[in-house]
Amino acid sequence: MKKTIFFSAFAALALFSCGGASTQQNQTVASQTTSQQVSTPKPKKTEQFLTQDLRMHNLFGKVKTFKTVITDCDANQKPLNPSEEPYDDYFSLQYDADGHFTGDITDMAINVSGVKKREGDKIIEASSPIEDFPGMEISGVWTYNDDNLVQKYVAKGVESAAEYEYSYNDDCELLQTLECSSAEGQNYKIKISYQILKRDEQGNWTERFATFETETAGWDSNKQDYGEFQKEDTRYELQKRTITYY
Repeated sequence: MKKTIFFSAFAALALFSCGGASTQQNQTVASQTTSQQVSTPKPKKTEQFLTQDLRMHNLFGKVKTFKTVITDCDANQKPLNPSEEPYDDYFSLQYDADGHFTGDITDMAINVSGVKKREGDKIIEASSPIEDFPGMEISGVWTYNDDNLVQKYVAKGVESAAEYEYSYNDDCELLQTLECSSAEGQNYKIKISYQILKRDEQGNWTERFATFETETAGWDSNKQDYGEFQKEDTRYELQKRTITYY
């Protein structure tokens, strides 16, 4: 089952937007932290070249581009199917030397050209048209915490909506994502916890273990409302990221 980060919670919206969904949205069991011992240094909180465009995606330094490959695992980080090759996470970004996006998307299915509101380097609002629905669009709104890191992201489409809340450690690294979404008569709660296993010399993670815990609530026609949330499944990914720098 090949699923990407930030993908699941926005799956239905992806259908309407011709495949644009969040990294890695089916996007878990116990809370995990990045307090694991690692041999490489932790990232610095700020650098003079660090812009909000980089911080939105948990990157530090003069990043040029990155690529992530994913292996579906069990709870012990062992591949579910050892004979199966890791698969690419479709979500990848490119930056200029100042840390701003140079590719087509910022996140989900939102185009860089669709950015409507900024506060300095912070993207506040953006939208993109939906090709199969003339006049319709996908919209995104970002809010930030006191460290200028994305605290919440809300996305809406034709018949879908998703809200993401992000938690960080003291080094401004992503610890957990909580996604609440609705689509096609279902409500979803997906908690994603991250455990960093390896870092590069810049302090960026190059290998991490992600745990996805999903709950769903279907539409109750008798109550004319959604039912109680029920645990659906828990799955795990080993994510390896290659980063190039300027």
